[in-house]
Formats: sequence, C-alpha cells, structure tokens
Amino acid sequence: MKTKPTFILLPLLLALLLGTVACDKENPNNCDEICLIFESNDFCLYVSIDEFHNTAPFINSYLRHIQKDGLSEEEQLQELAQWLESKPSIVRVEDPVFEISWQPQSSIGYIRLFYDDRGIEREIELHLRRVVRPTPNDPTVPIYHLGASYYQWIRARTVIVHFSSRFFRTFDDVFDFINEFDHEVASLMTNEVRGTIPGDSVSYFRSYLSAKPYVPNTAMIQWLNNAPAVISITMVNMENKEYQADWLKFAAARGVYIDGGGMRNAITFLVLDGKEREWKTIFETHEKIFETQINYVNLSFLTRNMVSGTSL
Repeated sequence: MKTKPTFILLPLLLALLLGTVACDKENPNNCDEICLIFESNDFCLYVSIDEFHNTAPFINSYLRHIQKDGLSEEEQLQELAQWLESKPSIVRVEDPVFEISWQPQSSIGYIRLFYDDRGIEREIELHLRRVVRPTPNDPTVPIYHLGASYYQWIRARTVIVHFSSRFFRTFDDVFDFINEFDHEVASLMTNEVRGTIPGDSVSYFRSYLSAKPYVPNTAMIQWLNNAPAVISITMVNMENKEYQADWLKFAAARGVYIDGGGMRNAITFLVLDGKEREWKTIFETHEKIFETQINYVNLSFLTRNMVSGTSL
C-alpha cells in the first residue's frame, strides 16, 4: 500500500495541532475529570447559532467545578462570563445580568456573548437556571448550583417598530415614515383601523382586500352598528410605491383612519444583517416612534425546542 509523502503529512499534522491549541488560551496541566471536559478545545467548535446547544456539557462542567469554591450564584455568573471571554472563538462578553430568585429551578440570569460569523458580529444570550440535586452522602440535603437553561439569538434582519394614532393618523403618515428609510417591509400589521363599510358589504370587502397581492392572509372586518367598522389586516412589501398607492385609494374611498395604537400596530423592517441593534436604536430615537423590538429565537438546552420571541 502506498504511503502519503511526508511533505504532505507534516503540514496537515501541524495545522491540526495549531488549530487545537489556538482554540483555548489556557491549557492547565492539572485537571480532574470535570476540568478536562470544560477545558476541552472542542468548545470552540460549537460557538455558533446552529451548534451552541452542544456547549451545555462544557458550561455545566465548569459551573460544577467552580461550585466547589463556595461562590455565590452571582459570583458564579461572573466567573462563567470571564471563562467564556477567555475563549478566542468569542469576540467579547457583556457584563452578566443577575436575577435574584429564591425558587428552585428558577432563572438566575443571563450572559450576552458575541462571536464573529464571517465578518458579522453575532450575538448569543446564554440563560442560566438554578439546578437542584441531592448531596451524594446525604440525599435529603439538596445542593444548588447553576446550569445552562436556554439560549437565544436575534432573528436576522428583523426590527419591529410600533406606532400609534398620535403621530400616524392616516396611512399617508405611515407610508411617509416607511419611505424615510431604504428598507424592505416584511409586514405592516394594523388592528386599530376604522373605515366606512356597510354591514351588508362586509363579506365583499373582506374578499376584496384579501385578494390584494400585498395581503397574504384574510383581512378581518368587524362591523359595528352605527359606527365605523374595525379592520384588522397584515400587509407585506409595503415599501412598494404601487402597493402604497393602491391601499391609499381604498382608504380614501372608505374613509379609513388609524384609531388608537400601542402594540396593535407595527411595522417589521428588514435591515442589514448584523445591524439589528443599531437600527433598533435609530428607530427608537425617532420622534414619532414610542417603542421598538428585536425579534428573538430561543432554543432550550434541555429539550432543544425552538420558539420565537421579542425583546424590547
């Protein structure tokens, strides 16, 4: 059987060796079994949104290791943040947020860490919980320590902006705001819109609106006797000037106006990937906007169930 030339094998071995050493800044000589887990260079292989659930064994082994030092839960959180920051695969770590709770199995706090994803700084928010297990020598005495609970990350490109009728009375106002920016509009959701729609025409107008190319779901119209009907509708791609003009034509004919506001009226913008927090700040400083949100996705370390959420 032929063997590979030495001049090919040596660079490969050297690359593997350098890759292994480069992953961790410290490689202690004296490690117990738990220490060998959390000091393993494999941790760096999983610092990404798709693979971060695989870091749970490393994180939990480190937390069990420092628990022997008699640290408080807040101190353990601080130590964990410093340990994470020591990993070259992590660009930076923000100060951990500690949440006081006396309930077993409850959330204790979170650490926000950042890593480089091909030139884009990604954010992962690691949440910790209180873990309760029996003392080995006396099962009736519980031991409390921290453990990885779930992590969440920003849904790429999405920033949600909420508006009210205080500054947005008509859809001309809404579209003027949208046109201030060069962003796609993933959705424009309104649940506080009123218009003049006769009771015997509700079905017609529901079908009429739902057939629009920018209305992906069935429009909801609630007719009220002797009062303007309430229209709940979600529109997409409303940066499109033709779509705007078409909706304004309907709004003018039916006397449509925005009534009320709060969380029930929202624009979801698609911004540059990795610039979600930056645009959130820009939107929330706008004089006509009272609240903005970033869309988060959560994944449990325990069940690996993925859910969506929002963060103010």
